[in-house]
Amino acid sequence: MLLLASLNRKHYQPILDWVARSENHAYSQPYDDPLLPIMSVNDDILTIKDVSWHQLRLFLLLPILVAIWAFGLWRIVDFGPSKFMIDVANSTLDELEQGITPDKSRYLGTISRASINPRVYTYEYYIYSRKRRGVDIDTLLKEDQRRIDFYRVLLSDKGTSSAIRYVQAIQAYGTESEKERLNETLIFIAAYLLVALIISIVILAIPRRAYLHFDRRRGIVYTWRLGKISACSFQSLGYRYINCHGGFVCLLGEKTLSSSTYKPRPFRLEATSKSHANSKHGNQNFLLSQIVDFMKYGKKAIITGEDFEREAPKTYFFVSKKPKQFEQRLERILSKEHQLPSIYKAKKL
Repeated sequence: MLLLASLNRKHYQPILDWVARSENHAYSQPYDDPLLPIMSVNDDILTIKDVSWHQLRLFLLLPILVAIWAFGLWRIVDFGPSKFMIDVANSTLDELEQGITPDKSRYLGTISRASINPRVYTYEYYIYSRKRRGVDIDTLLKEDQRRIDFYRVLLSDKGTSSAIRYVQAIQAYGTESEKERLNETLIFIAAYLLVALIISIVILAIPRRAYLHFDRRRGIVYTWRLGKISACSFQSLGYRYINCHGGFVCLLGEKTLSSSTYKPRPFRLEATSKSHANSKHGNQNFLLSQIVDFMKYGKKAIITGEDFEREAPKTYFFVSKKPKQFEQRLERILSKEHQLPSIYKAKKL
């Protein structure tokens, strides 16, 4: 897709020149609803949403956020005793109720595997033979008792367990290595959730970008994002169409906040939802015709009512505020915007 975009990368051209070409012509007419991406229309202003940031947020940032939380929740759900540990604990305590200690259970397992007669190879002889081999029986029995105490804390009366019981069991009767692993796991989960929360706040706190404003009275186009203003006259507004990516308009924008230096900034236009078959770019051309007709003839060219305002998307918690000293900064940009047509001809943006 990126390769196709690069192959179809063309110079911007003034939007009026694009619409004037016969193959790009589309007839607009007034509607009760002028269709997306138009968000509002009144006597002086038509606004259009910039689709590029919305799609970046919808198809990249939000999936990343979902993946981050999915992994974090998986780690939380996965934390705790395994099914195997619970089964072993239940089995051990059940045998203990029958008078079979863990050590005696080992003895029974040994004679069962070797098919030895327990009358010949008694439990007492099993203990004696291990002592002769240097096995520290007392330490082994203490470890067995520790595991029994561990399992008693781990399991409820119903033979089930939970993450809380798992933590309590390790803190009370776990080995030093088990306690270290537990602390490391808890620290990792807490740190991960903290980072996930910070990332979530950052992503969700990013405000919805301002719409593109087409000011018919002043004959200009402007918008702002992240405190930086972009603007130009409608006559200088550039447009180009890239296969697989759609149409873009180009304005002159501030490089930094309140900057005295400027650079061309592209904004992606979403095609109207109405289908037009007079050209392969028909849906986009219909939107462009709506814009041009509004700038030439006013709101009556595209809406039937006195004004129109579409409900803003509810997927954002914040909206970009109008930058400070907006009018002064806007005038500075407009004093430089006459450079845009020559920039379009000089290079591909």
